[in-house]
Amino acid sequence: MMKYTPILLIMEYVYIRREGDKETIDDRVKGFEGCSNESLIEDYNKQSKCGITGIHAQALYLMAMGHVFFKRFGRSPIYMENNVLGMKEQIKLVGDTFEYVDKKSYKSMMERKIEKHPRREYLEPLIIPGTARSPVISCDATKGLIEISGRMISDSQPQSFEKVAVWLEKFTEMPPKPTTVNMRLEYFNTPASMRVLGFFRQLEIIHKQTNQVVINWYYEEGDDDMVEAGTDYANIIIIPFILISYPE
Repeated sequence: MMKYTPILLIMEYVYIRREGDKETIDDRVKGFEGCSNESLIEDYNKQSKCGITGIHAQALYLMAMGHVFFKRFGRSPIYMENNVLGMKEQIKLVGDTFEYVDKKSYKSMMERKIEKHPRREYLEPLIIPGTARSPVISCDATKGLIEISGRMISDSQPQSFEKVAVWLEKFTEMPPKPTTVNMRLEYFNTPASMRVLGFFRQLEIIHKQTNQVVINWYYEEGDDDMVEAGTDYANIIIIPFILISYPE
């Protein structure tokens, strides 16, 4: 069985529910891998014109296509946001990569929500205590510092990251400041990676506006799984991403 990128693991968690789904995706991936870049983009554009129909088979088809996009281009016009599978606008091949035909920047649901809010000059710090199954979260707008540490199990205190999402919306309204994000997770399961990626996507919005966001991904020496997870995220998001080891 092939190894998926984190965003496609999220799609796998949401959409794969039937026996034979994984095999279907693997077969689709093999088919797409045999296509040229031109054919892959042409096929995507056809799907983009039709839109999401809600058919289970289409979700598996797009998962496989998105996986091949990531392997070839390091990014994909197929995305997952708030558990909703979606496609961006039409694309075209430019050299060894692709560009969107519509030069207007793609705006996510989160960006559209942020545009509706007035700017604020001060934002209260957010501190959420951790548990054995949920991380300690500290967000300080005045310092431009966000820290998350501990263990993260997806079904434990889901409202914690909802509070962080609301806080980040307000933080984005403020005047630009350098922002440092320290991630020191000891463990997080596959479903929890959805929340981590959603958090990073919000940070991307801030980074696009200020170009002053840095993520420090701390891992214990010898923890290859956490190194691999950090490397995967670094390859997906557009924020400076630094892997930092610390002694056992």
